[in-house]
Amino acid sequence: MKRDMDLIRKLVLAIEEAPTGYAPDNLTLEGYTTEQIGYHAHLMIQAGLATGSDVTTMGNGSPRAILASLTWAGHEFAEAARDEARWKKAI
Repeated sequence: MKRDMDLIRKLVLAIEEAPTGYAPDNLTLEGYTTEQIGYHAHLMIQAGLATGSDVTTMGNGSPRAILASLTWAGHEFAEAARDEARWKKAI
């Protein structure tokens, strides 16, 4: 599976919008599968954008994680990603 920066952006912004500071339970995004979201959550934790738990099992087709909250770096990413012009330049 290829890294999808637009999906990572959407995940970061969805967590940032949550009123509690925690990622919403069963975070879903229209147009993306549970497997895609789980893999990109795994990547976000590796990159230091979020905290969370690796929930990969032998039966999973790819690494999978559940996000808990954004890190400082995740909030910095969100701030940069909110600006459409800046985002278009970055990707």
